[in-house]
Amino acid sequence: MGNVNVSDVLVAALSLGHAQYDSQFGFEPSVRFGFRSVYTVPDDVFQALELRPGCLRGASGEVRYHPCLRCARLTVTSHLR
Repeated sequence: MGNVNVSDVLVAALSLGHAQYDSQFGFEPSVRFGFRSVYTVPDDVFQALELRPGCLRGASGEVRYHPCLRCARLTVTSHLR
């Protein structure tokens, strides 16, 4: 297997966590990018981070954890760049 650069695969990260902690790493409320959680949580605890600047521009959707896989499942209304 060859080497894979994470920035070539992963362009953004979403976090359902602690607003003050996650913001230390550059996370911002996901509603600024057009994403909402299906869970009833304050906007500031569901956050997003663009690992490739501008990659979330024009994207939006609802994010939920798949019950079987326990991983983020993302439905977007436009393509990520």
